[in-house]
Amino acid sequence: MKMPLEIELYPTLLTMPRWFGMPKVKILPGLPVHYFINEVQPGWFVVTDLDDERIYSGLGPVSIERSPAPF
Repeated sequence: MKMPLEIELYPTLLTMPRWFGMPKVKILPGLPVHYFINEVQPGWFVVTDLDDERIYSGLGPVSIERSPAPF
């Protein structure tokens, strides 16, 4: 992501499908509005940022949310 970002106390989280019972979560810079989720085929999702950089491509569902707690 090329845009300048301020530090967020409540980071953006990308939650990916469960793997062996535990969801995989990735911390992303910026705010949730800086990311887009597209279902390109049934069950296959692509997450991109404002610069159209691919963050995730794979099975879904996926979600992008602001963390409920500070880090």
